[in-house]
Amino acid sequence: MRKNPAQRGFLLLLTLVNNFVIVSTRSSFIIFYYGLHLLGFNSLKVATHNGFAHEDNQIYSMKTKIGLLTLLASSALVQATPSDSVAFDLDFKSYYYSEYVSPFGRLLYDGLVVQSEATIWAKFRDLPGKFYIVSWASTSFEGWNANKGTEMDYSMGWKGDIGNGVNLNLWVTYLDLLPVGTMPGKNDQVRLFVELDRKFAYESLLFTPFVRFEVPHVVHNCKDRSGLRVYAGVRTAWEFAPKWFLSNKTSLLFDDGATGLQPGTFFDFKISLSWQATEWLSIEPLNFRWITPLTSVSDGRKTWRILGIGATAKL
Repeated sequence: MRKNPAQRGFLLLLTLVNNFVIVSTRSSFIIFYYGLHLLGFNSLKVATHNGFAHEDNQIYSMKTKIGLLTLLASSALVQATPSDSVAFDLDFKSYYYSEYVSPFGRLLYDGLVVQSEATIWAKFRDLPGKFYIVSWASTSFEGWNANKGTEMDYSMGWKGDIGNGVNLNLWVTYLDLLPVGTMPGKNDQVRLFVELDRKFAYESLLFTPFVRFEVPHVVHNCKDRSGLRVYAGVRTAWEFAPKWFLSNKTSLLFDDGATGLQPGTFFDFKISLSWQATEWLSIEPLNFRWITPLTSVSDGRKTWRILGIGATAKL
């Protein structure tokens, strides 16, 4: 279906906002470039001093470009759904980290990375909960596809209250791993997630226990390289001064040896300081994570300390 000028302008604005919020990083450049391409600016050609961006057929395969449609899926929803029956929320995040360490303690890149994320939430009037789609990108400063710091993930899911204040979050993620753009690549994974949590509030403190189940599958070898990971812990958020928040996530990870790694138990601690700069923009000047194995493993996972800084925008 051909987009009218108003729809193109709306989607172009979203792309520009995303590019601004995540401070012109390499991953934001990819999103920006392909946002324009998918909006119909097919003649656009971009060249940079290090050859980072080229013609579209030189960066990603067609399958990957289809995956990038997750960033712009609101276009189809806007065309197909009356505005009074659905409400949209848009989140944009970008963080710099001193290293890229996976949620289960595996070092993927020992150096500075930038990781950016765009999420579209859809709340339908006649359906419970919210549906969402996510596009996430990571890259180091050595160049695109230069190392395991390069990754793109695509997710879709549903989150809602299932009674007694308990929230259920169900989602599936496709991980386009190095070399990115060869979907389905030999290292790519599909992960299924189920998470339950419940929020408790006491004055300015928010306390959220959670449990998460993760079932990963390596695309080309599901039989021998699947498994189960279980995360259990608590998230806290404390407004200790007007517009200033101290947040923490403390959890245990139980890994049964998924995707060829060794079975083990890990402790993961994360603390962050954030400032609510405006109603829609939050800046995180300090982010610290410490993850360490509680059992003996010899698959490269050990104690890691990661520093970060970032920002979040909600529209």
